[in-house]
Amino acid sequence: GFEFDPVAQGRRGALVYPACAGAPTSASTLYCSIMDDTAGGTKVFVAKSTDGGVTWPSITQMPAGGDQFNQWLAVDPTDGSIDVAYYDSQVKDAPSTVYTLARSTNGGATYAAQAVATAPTDETGGVGVNLGNQYGDYEGIAALDGVVRPVWTDRRADVIALGAREETFTAKLTFP
Repeated sequence: GFEFDPVAQGRRGALVYPACAGAPTSASTLYCSIMDDTAGGTKVFVAKSTDGGVTWPSITQMPAGGDQFNQWLAVDPTDGSIDVAYYDSQVKDAPSTVYTLARSTNGGATYAAQAVATAPTDETGGVGVNLGNQYGDYEGIAALDGVVRPVWTDRRADVIALGAREETFTAKLTFP
C-alpha cells in the first residue's frame, strides 16, 4: 500500500515515499529511505545501490524503536555520512513520538540513533488538535560539513500551552 496507519498517525495515516540521495564519492552509489509495515510496527529502512539504482542488495533497518514513520534522508557531501530523521514512538502502538536521527558513518552498514526533539509529541487528540492534519507536512533534513539540520513539526506540551495546534522545529546537530 501507499499508506500505513500506526497509532501515532492513525487518523491521517503515514504515506509511503522514498527519500533518496547520492554518495559524494561515487556517482553510482545511491541511498533511499522508506517506511514499511512489519510485525513489529512500521519501520524505516535504508537501501543502498552501488550500480546507479539498478539493484538494491543492501537494506538496513533503523535502530530498534516502536512505530517509525515520515522519514527524510540526507547524505553529507563532505564526510559521506548518511543521516535519516523520522518519528519514532519508541514502543509499538504508542500514541506519543520523539523525532529521531539515525546516522551512519560507515556507508550504511550500521546506524546509531539519537533523539532530536527535546520533548515528545502526541497528535492523537486533545484540545485544538486537527486530526486531518497530523504530522507530515513540514519535515526535512540537510547535512553539510558535519552539521545536520532536521526540520519537523510537533505538538509538545509547550505548544499546546500556547494555544497552538502544531509548530515547526529545527535543531543544529554537530558531529566531529
